[in-house]
Amino acid sequence: YLSCFPSDTAVLFQFEHDGTDISQEPEVYIQCAVLYTTLTGQRRLRVHNIALKLTSSLPDIFRYADIDAVTCYLSRKAARLMERKSMKDVKEDLTVATVNMLTAYRKYCAKNPSMQQLILPEALKLLPLYVLALKKSELLRTNKPEYFRGQNRLGMDPAMRKAVRADA
Repeated sequence: YLSCFPSDTAVLFQFEHDGTDISQEPEVYIQCAVLYTTLTGQRRLRVHNIALKLTSSLPDIFRYADIDAVTCYLSRKAARLMERKSMKDVKEDLTVATVNMLTAYRKYCAKNPSMQQLILPEALKLLPLYVLALKKSELLRTNKPEYFRGQNRLGMDPAMRKAVRADA
């Protein structure tokens, strides 16, 4: 918990490996520093450390995948893509990312993959449902109600919006 963040705030980091050979290492250590200013103007630095076990086994990666983290990553990626792509392309990218993950599982991890049977990793079995819900959320809808466009990002209903306009 960071003192300037609510306890339910999530922070997402995407790491990129620089190509250094770490295959002989049992774990990797990551350190993250967050510099922020409190409401009283005091500057603070929080340092977070984590040790992660390394694996080259794709089945282990799927077995220990965190569906909440994957869904969070996909939703934030979609939000970033909305700035430069059409809504249709953003939704298509979500579908492609999901299909690519599940195809990789089927191809490299499933024993005797039958083409007639849907095979999903246990940890990510609800991922298609979560992605579908994300695609149908108000943020990614192309047929938003008229009152939602533009100013209703704070969740105001039309009557409230008129009252806010009248006071301004």
